[in-house]
Amino acid sequence: MATASVSKSTGKFADLNIKLLYAPKTSEGKGFLPPFLRALTHVTYALGISEDELPKIKNGSATEDKKIKETMAKVKDELTAAYSHFEKVEVTDAFSSEAQTQLITYKKVLNAAMAEFEDWDRDTKITNLTSLVHKLVGISAMLDRELIGLRDSDPGSNL
Repeated sequence: MATASVSKSTGKFADLNIKLLYAPKTSEGKGFLPPFLRALTHVTYALGISEDELPKIKNGSATEDKKIKETMAKVKDELTAAYSHFEKVEVTDAFSSEAQTQLITYKKVLNAAMAEFEDWDRDTKITNLTSLVHKLVGISAMLDRELIGLRDSDPGSNL
């Protein structure tokens, strides 16, 4: 299978961007990739909020407690949005049984994360959100191999 490489931009953003397809028929997407990618972006954003806004060391002040509560509400909203999108991911017989199992298990893990999130300490929150991102990208690499035959697809370890 031949692959094309993506080279550096040879044009202006607006001129190139106008050529890309975008014709939504729903507000939140449907199918496989659109809700899958939307879920991934929400989980990644939740991780970013946690890393950026949760205090590294707690001092116990009322201001800090308020900030933590506000941050947790934002993160929980992002996880809820991710779950909402992931519910729309269509898992069909086009996928192997292993891929189907991975996708269904991820949805369960996301649901468990939402239920347990407030009980985790800051480091556990960040570790578990990082894991959610890594696992979803790992599933995408497996699907690369399965659906389009890319045998050297790899999720990478950096975020």
